[in-house]
Amino acid sequence: MTVSQALGNTPLASSISLVERGLVPDVLVRAGIRRLCAQRLTDIGAADAAHASTATEQFVRALHTAEIALVPRLA
Repeated sequence: MTVSQALGNTPLASSISLVERGLVPDVLVRAGIRRLCAQRLTDIGAADAAHASTATEQFVRALHTAEIALVPRLA
């Protein structure tokens, strides 16, 4: 199953389908990836070292208390 199939009939799925079929030039795909990465860095506050450190510590604490498998009987 492709990503576009998993998303169903949405504009995002249509866009991904075009990319998966090679109908979008690489330069546009790469520009989109750069934009999404920049947005993600903004969302997680990567420019603020103190905030990034706190978020990382919270993430690591969550990993220590999380289940190894979300559904152990299926693992």
